[in-house]
Amino acid sequence: MRTRRVSVIPGSERMMGPKCSPHGTILAEKEWSQTFWLFRSESRRWEEFWRATADGVTIAYPTWSHDGRALYGLSLGDEWAVFRLSIEDRRLERVARLGTIVPTAPSEQPWMGLDPDDAPLILRDTGVSDLYALDWEAQ
Repeated sequence: MRTRRVSVIPGSERMMGPKCSPHGTILAEKEWSQTFWLFRSESRRWEEFWRATADGVTIAYPTWSHDGRALYGLSLGDEWAVFRLSIEDRRLERVARLGTIVPTAPSEQPWMGLDPDDAPLILRDTGVSDLYALDWEAQ
């Protein structure tokens, strides 16, 4: 910001979906590979952080926690769920099972975010499959 110059981060070729943490660490995925990399600004180096697990857990729409100590994301495997991935020990933990709730947006793409307390937020488009009626009488 001080120099007002734009430059490419070395080694960022073919990286996609960058997300900057509250502390300036950058998370990016390499070429749709379900391999996440962290760029640490102090060392100016990329490190492989996490790969999709052998049991089929994949993480999409990664979102930093407000303290920068974890990533949250949707699992797009056989079961829709929200997972938390610790930055410190790389432990993956399921924090919510979505059951029959399929997160979608009007564009039919899932989305996930966090509220101010790091509780997961998802969009759910109920479309025309859930219809409700309301009878209201003015008094």
